[in-house]
Amino acid sequence: METPQEDVRGLTRQTPWLLATNRKLRHVQGVSLRNISFEEAKGRTRNETVDDASLPSTSNTPSRVLALRELRGHFKSMTDIQTIPSLNEDTNAAARPGQSVPTLRRRSTHNWSNTTPDIRQKSLEDVVATRLPETFVSIHSVGVGFPIYITETSRKTMNPDFAFFDLQYRESFITRLDEVVVNVWSKKAKMEEFAHLIQVQVHLSSLSWLGKTLRDFDYPLPKNTIILHLVDGIYACSTDSSARPSQLPLPFTPTSPTIPHVDNTSSLDSLMRLKNLDDCLQDAVATHSQMVDGIQEHLEAHKAMRSHIDQVSSSREHMRKIHAAVDTATHETDLMKQEKARIESTLKIRGKMKHQDLIVRQTAFHHLGECTDDIDRERKILQLTKTELRGQLRRLAEDISAAYSIEEVEDIPLGFTIHSLYLPNAEMLVSHAGNDHSVEETIAAALGHVALALCLLAHYLNFAMPYPIGPRASTSSISDHITGNLEKRLFPLYQTGVPRADFEYGVFLLNQNLVALMEAHKVRVVDPRTTLANLKNFLVVLASGPGEVPKRMTGRGRVNKAVGTGDPSTGGASTRAAHSTATVPNGKPNGKGKGKAKEDNDSVFESTGPFT
Repeated sequence: METPQEDVRGLTRQTPWLLATNRKLRHVQGVSLRNISFEEAKGRTRNETVDDASLPSTSNTPSRVLALRELRGHFKSMTDIQTIPSLNEDTNAAARPGQSVPTLRRRSTHNWSNTTPDIRQKSLEDVVATRLPETFVSIHSVGVGFPIYITETSRKTMNPDFAFFDLQYRESFITRLDEVVVNVWSKKAKMEEFAHLIQVQVHLSSLSWLGKTLRDFDYPLPKNTIILHLVDGIYACSTDSSARPSQLPLPFTPTSPTIPHVDNTSSLDSLMRLKNLDDCLQDAVATHSQMVDGIQEHLEAHKAMRSHIDQVSSSREHMRKIHAAVDTATHETDLMKQEKARIESTLKIRGKMKHQDLIVRQTAFHHLGECTDDIDRERKILQLTKTELRGQLRRLAEDISAAYSIEEVEDIPLGFTIHSLYLPNAEMLVSHAGNDHSVEETIAAALGHVALALCLLAHYLNFAMPYPIGPRASTSSISDHITGNLEKRLFPLYQTGVPRADFEYGVFLLNQNLVALMEAHKVRVVDPRTTLANLKNFLVVLASGPGEVPKRMTGRGRVNKAVGTGDPSTGGASTRAAHSTATVPNGKPNGKGKGKAKEDNDSVFESTGPFT
């Protein structure tokens, strides 16, 4: 246990609780280094110095006093610069009362005021490279062929503290050592490999105790001081050859007054007391033996009674367990009865529901038989309706084909006319017209017929075109409400007095409507730019199919309000529908579309569309 003592200054200090002879290697827990230096101690041949520092006139100057103070506490020189009184001739004269004490700046060996920042940075880097090395320590022992412990590498510091370690679990011949060899390895910034710096043979019994922690130690240490951390405190081992043992602070050893030596003696009274005590002990041992024998005899005499008491106790315990088991079984029986009643009520409810479900199922089976006949009858009606609808669509396609006679031009590939008006492909509309006004009027009239035919097909086929069309003969137009970032939404289908780009974009939208209509009815599109060729192909595929085309139903026809009544072509669809036996262009019969194309597109009317 540590005992606080007071030194000569009246300060409380602590002493180590390990004797010097009891310090072993197992008590070492860490190692540190202080004031690492690469300078070797220089041997002197005489006791006097050869510089001006030995002169009496230079020993009492203010700068000399400040330098000596810095040397005594160099580890606090950055923050503990003290002020000194002004010294004239008498350096020991105190400052007068009421006068301020002047301060002196630190003495500097560098002319920092006239140097550039680059030179200052280079000087600081040189100081770091020479004063802050990389260091590690290895601990060896005489007779052991391998290092006992090697610390980690400490980087760029003059006072490295290495991680603590535990040597208690090493071999016994290592933990019992009291003498080790400490090697210090160091490397500067410009060195490639570590160099051997210090080798010290340390006797643990001759270490100097510094205290419990380094914070409590305020004395300067010599260069290359090795500090060992033991279980009871910190010990120092100096490696400087010029440092005397008195330079290290020794632990405070309190002195006690001299006490004369007194031999131990015994008086007659003391001996008689010991004799009486021995007799008392003998009597106590004899009484203890008698009591043990009496208790044993009493137990043997009442052995049967004790066995009977034990049997009664065990029987009572057994009965208590039986009663507890009966209570548990009774509780479980009550729970099972409640569960049984709940299950019986549930079964009754399920029986009633099963009976009701059986009645419902019988009624459903009766209605199912009646509905089966109705379903067969409705299927036949649906099939007949599909057949009639398909026939009406065929008749509609032939009527539109006859109303807008689309004929092929023999001299021009993929060239067609509508109402004897030639309409070239979309890519050749402007180039074909040129500056001829009559050609522009012909193209506008042909596009008006195509627009009206598409409106009629969309109306009767119940198809919503993505780009609405305004059919007005040769001044038709088309709208685009889908594309964003457009300055206008209405585009003409004629060239007179309109920009060329607007006309071409309107024709493009018209072709896109036709393509969407053909794709909705699964008709293959070869080239979307051939307007009349695509319209002719769609009408042929729509009019194709097995059987005869049904006749037109008699009665008042339905007027298409979307088309209007002012144009003579509005009623053309109804007036020309009477010519159901008319031929398609070039005098070819209605069966022109029969073949592979008709077989491929015949399934369009079998789909589940609005007309199925």
